[in-house]
Amino acid sequence: MIFTPGSDYSAVLDACVLVPMALCDLLLRLAEEPAVYRPLWSERILTEMTKALKTKLHRSSEEAAWRRQQMKEAFPEAMVTVPSALLKAVECIPDKNDRHVLAAAIVAHANTIITQNSRHYPKECCEEYGVVCQKPDDFLIDQYHLHPHWSWTTWTIKQPASPRTESS
Repeated sequence: MIFTPGSDYSAVLDACVLVPMALCDLLLRLAEEPAVYRPLWSERILTEMTKALKTKLHRSSEEAAWRRQQMKEAFPEAMVTVPSALLKAVECIPDKNDRHVLAAAIVAHANTIITQNSRHYPKECCEEYGVVCQKPDDFLIDQYHLHPHWSWTTWTIKQPASPRTESS
């Protein structure tokens, strides 16, 4: 992604929005040129995504690794390194297993976290760090209103290329 004055808005994509292919595809298409936002994730988020692809969607290790690699190659600037000490600073997130997502948003100066699990991220906690937590539908509606000049009807959800065979 080439950063322009209009594409400095950034969002950490939680693993739960990266697992469903149609949603992941739509969110990442919005980040392609001309981008409406900058996607962000950490190694831990991608690890959670990979695990869910294998355990919940029964994808092979090769399929999950292929998807992860494609995302990393398409958006190399999306990777955020989260210092472990920062995880202790975000104790306002009740579940220790979710703290890394807010920590990634803080490190990257992200505007929002996109997640299906918004109840895991108390509003007061996120606001303390200048981060908004949104469900994907709310994020997409906001982007629609922020970019009325876009031809949203030209976007189609295409079946992504995959190493998966027809017999799978």
